[in-house]
Amino acid sequence: MKTPAPFLRALLAISLLLAALPAAVLLSAVAPASRTGFSWSAAARGRFALAQAQDAAPVLSVNEDCTAFAFGPGERIVYAVRHVFGELHFDLERDDFWLHEPGKKDRKILNAQRDLVTGQAFSYVVRGIHWSPDGAKLAAELFTTTVLDRRGNTKDQLMTLLFEDNGKEIVIPGSGSLMPDAVNPAWLADAATLVFLVEEEKKLHLFSIQSVRPALGGAHRLFPDAQYLAVAWLEKTGQALAVKPGPPPIGKPRLVLLDLATQEIRELAQLEGFSGGLSISPSGKQVAYFRDPEHFEVRALADLQHPRTLKLLSGAYYWSPDESRILLKSAPARKSGTLQWVRLSDGSAQDLFHGLSVHEVAISPDGLLLGLLSPGKRTLSVYPLAGLR
Repeated sequence: MKTPAPFLRALLAISLLLAALPAAVLLSAVAPASRTGFSWSAAARGRFALAQAQDAAPVLSVNEDCTAFAFGPGERIVYAVRHVFGELHFDLERDDFWLHEPGKKDRKILNAQRDLVTGQAFSYVVRGIHWSPDGAKLAAELFTTTVLDRRGNTKDQLMTLLFEDNGKEIVIPGSGSLMPDAVNPAWLADAATLVFLVEEEKKLHLFSIQSVRPALGGAHRLFPDAQYLAVAWLEKTGQALAVKPGPPPIGKPRLVLLDLATQEIRELAQLEGFSGGLSISPSGKQVAYFRDPEHFEVRALADLQHPRTLKLLSGAYYWSPDESRILLKSAPARKSGTLQWVRLSDGSAQDLFHGLSVHEVAISPDGLLLGLLSPGKRTLSVYPLAGLR
């Protein structure tokens, strides 16, 4: 019996289509669903679309489920990789830390299952990583979950983990390497002092500022009578810019300059409003924030009374090396969104990656590289920033 000609033509068409598809796309079509709700197939399609949507090829690709990454001195990159294992009758997650160095093979510097011994059923996911200026130390922000009893009752808590670039824990005498409730850590210029925030008023989102020198002992509070809505560190000068709530009942917030050594506070400007996103430009000459969820303000520190206001929806953002633009993500940190370059002079915007979503973004300290995590399986890709303009 002869095979019908239409059937042969359809079979030939399907064969040609399959032959034209990249092998990774074919493999992703049969992969199982991921824990995030995206299918591996969708994540793979997104990665191929990102690769085809811009001019430059990635200079680094890490095909692992990364939860966070950070550029460091000397073109080094530290990244956290999801690690799930069984312990004490529970399935736990503790992200491992890996180090990328130019010209060398990536290596695991901290195996969390082996190296972090707490004596409890303890899980964490990395929220952010911060390098010391000398590249020798790291502080990782963690979202932790601890099992309290055999019934499975748990406690969630934010912490900061301190370790060296070889993975060795930095132990604070009397308290260990984990700092409970510590967020937004930063190493100062001496690479020995760490400053961080602790949320004091959870309903009002007010924070205290604290400092620790791990080699000398426990942390102590700076500015003991003050609480802040947000703090942006000036690590090189030992200072910080902060937003202080206005006097009750409806006072306007204040932008203040803090000297972390002398604990002096100097008021710089009264703000019309503040809804987050406080950031200092790479040169330290400009400060930016969202006045409300729809308005972005930039102030030159030399001319604080004349802000530039742009109509932008709030989201995570990153300064361009020349500080003429910001790279705005249409979602907060650790959430997926699209990217746009926004010119600060007039608010004009240009889509990056043709409107495709990314999960996390960072620009290297020298302004030459852009790193991003894709949605779904959060693979890490690093591109030359110049090729994406």
